[in-house]
Formats: sequence, C-alpha cells, structure tokens
Amino acid sequence: MGMWIAILLVIMLLTAIAVWYVYRETASAITNVRKKPSSMSRSARLASILTVGVLFAILAACLKTINAVIVFYHLAAVWALVNLLLHLIRRFVLKNPKKWISPRAGGAVALALTLGILSWGWYLDHHVWRTEYSLSTRKNVPPLKILMFADSHLGATFDEQGFARHLETMRLESPDLVLIAGDYVDDDTTRDEMIASTRELGKLKSTLGTYYIFGNHDKGYYGSEYRGFSADDLVKELKRAGVHVLEDASVDLGGGIVIVGRRDLSEKKEKHLDRMSAADLLAMTDPNSYSIVLDHQPADYAALAAAGADLVLSGHTHGGQLFPFNAVGLLIGAVDRVYGYERRDNADFIVTSGISDWAIRFKTGTFSEYVVINLIPEGYDAADAKAADGGVAQDVAR
Repeated sequence: MGMWIAILLVIMLLTAIAVWYVYRETASAITNVRKKPSSMSRSARLASILTVGVLFAILAACLKTINAVIVFYHLAAVWALVNLLLHLIRRFVLKNPKKWISPRAGGAVALALTLGILSWGWYLDHHVWRTEYSLSTRKNVPPLKILMFADSHLGATFDEQGFARHLETMRLESPDLVLIAGDYVDDDTTRDEMIASTRELGKLKSTLGTYYIFGNHDKGYYGSEYRGFSADDLVKELKRAGVHVLEDASVDLGGGIVIVGRRDLSEKKEKHLDRMSAADLLAMTDPNSYSIVLDHQPADYAALAAAGADLVLSGHTHGGQLFPFNAVGLLIGAVDRVYGYERRDNADFIVTSGISDWAIRFKTGTFSEYVVINLIPEGYDAADAKAADGGVAQDVAR
C-alpha cells in the first residue's frame, strides 16, 4: 500500500509541474516575450491561466480527467524539449545565447508536435493489429492454432458494434482454440454492452471452444449497482454464449492439451481471498500433457516455470501503454514482463498489450493487438499432415 501511495504522490507532483510549465510557457507565448510569469503584467498572467484552464476543462470533459493530464504531460515534455533545442540552436548555430527565437514560434512547434504524437497514440490505441508467435514443443501433441486476446474493457475504445467487427476479423483466423486472458469488461461497461458483446463473442467458433479467466476489472471495483451487473451475471452470459469460465481450475481438452485458468492476483492482494499456488494447480494436471496457463497478471513467472507450465498467457499491462513509462511495472516489481515473449527454463511466456485499454485513450509506447499462437510439435511435417486429410482441428479433437 505504501508503494502505491508513493506512486500517487509522484503522479500528483508531476501533474502539478506539467500544468505549471504549460502555464509559464503559455504566458510567454501570449506576450511573445521570454520572461518569468512573476515579471509579466497581470493581464498576461490571467490570460495564461484562462487559456490553460479552459484547455484542461475541455479535454477533461471530452476525454476524462486522466486523459487531460496525459495531454498536459506530453505538452509540457515536448515544449521543454523544443525549448532545449532552440537554446542549442541559439548557442551553437546562431552563436548568440542572448538572441531569443520567438516564444510564440516555439509554442506553435510544441503544440504541433504534441498533436502529432497524441494523434498517433490515439490511432495505436484504437486500431487493433495481429501479432503471431510460433512455438515448438517436444510433447506428443498435434499442431494447434490458438487465438488469444485480453483487456477488451468493453465500452472503452469500442462499443458492442466495434467489438463485433474485431471478432469478425478474429473469426477469419479459423482458430482451433480461443483464450481470453482477463479484463473482458470494465468498471464502466454497461449491462447492455456486456450482454450484446457476449452474444457476439458466442459467434467466434473454434474446434476446442473458448476459455476465459477473470482479470482485476471483470468483477468490478465499485459493486454491481454501479455498472448494472454482477460477476455472476457476467458468468451467466458467458456460459450462455458457450464460453468456459475457469478460476483456479483446469480442463483436459484431450489430445494431450490442458488449459489451466488462475484466479486473478488482485483477489488475493485486494480481497484477501485464497488463490491456488502454481504448483498446486499444475499438480492436478498430467505432466505429459501440454499445459496452457491463463494468468491475467504476468507476476508469477518463477513459480509457474518451476511448476512445469508449458505456456503462460497474460495481459493486464497494456504493453506499458505510454513511453517512457513502459518499464515502470518491472522497476517496481509489480510484473515480471510488460510485453511480448520470454522463455524461462522450459516454459514459454507471452504478454499481450490487449485489444483496448482501461481509462487512458492513447498508446504511445505500444499498440493494440490480438495474438495468434501456432503450436507445432517437433518433427511435425505440415505437408504430410495435409495429405493425411486430418487437419489441425480434427487431429486435436480426437
């Protein structure tokens, strides 16, 4: 708890610095004179306060307060870099440190760059890419095409119609298995969005079915009254759509494939509920089987590798979301990996950046994605398998 309080205080301090810096530079741009705000006229200071306040209010009303803060972070950082660059130009190119390039011109450049960066970040957040991995195994399993996504946070960057369009793209993959690694819904997802989206999810068919685990947002932080449905309501709709819900449980799919779904780490840390250890969960599975573990938060790698997991799939981090804060989760020890693939001992780990986000509407350090994983047993010959008229899905189903 102390660590998170410290992080909150740091965020508040950074926000204050960013707002102050934008106010100071705005005052200089309004007067087009490089002076400290304290030495400017009262009307210039008031104009700067009004400009900054109106801008922040508009952004907060349109994008929510957290995104207004993100915009000011970027604007302050870019403006500071522009000012540094102009200082270097004055000193080393113009060779006249006292000659000031117009603060208004510097402000215009900073605004243009910030708009460009955040527009690109908006696109990276709201567009969904396809990321593919190919993994091999020595275990006696048939080849398998897995489709995995996480962190859809329904209602954040797309509604049920947008979700349906993404599902249609994923349906074209013709997967053998569909896995959802948590945070399917959000605290602000409405009941209607949840029901309509889950019905669309039911249309995403695969030979071996769809399996889901809870993330830290799926059960809701503010109670069922806040968003109009409970975790039980969500489970009911998921099961109605043919989705299998796993929470500290495993299921043998046959063909040497086992799916293990973990209870989210937030249940243990925040609600003090029991969560089975990686060792206990995997002890219930056949060690000769290929075990695929769904664990929303990528924060237990050592235990999962030691327990004999073959593949671990996670989300939660949103790929680090914003540059240069991508590695903060690693630095404070909250997660073992922020994004991508890693191998430890005999276990493969994949963390997806998710197909949406939580509250922040920009991704400047990553992009939104769904993941396709091709599991290929060593020695497998795709041409021979195709000639045998079995196919991936039929072989796994047997």
